[in-house]
Amino acid sequence: MVTSTLKAIVAESDNRTSRILFKIAVELAVLQNVVAATNEIDEVTLNRLRGECVKEVKRLNGSLSFDDAVDWQKG
Repeated sequence: MVTSTLKAIVAESDNRTSRILFKIAVELAVLQNVVAATNEIDEVTLNRLRGECVKEVKRLNGSLSFDDAVDWQKG
């Protein structure tokens, strides 16, 4: 009984997390398309930026805010 209840709780938690991640992915796709449509960024610059972003997100343990990105762009 306890195992069944725990499995149901975990499954519901997974379901909620999946729905939230899906919504975030959709919003991110919209944002990426808007940015891509309004900026001309060459492949070399994009790859360099991606590498720098990976380093920055790792440094911040994944908790990057818009304010962090603004500060990073200014610095």
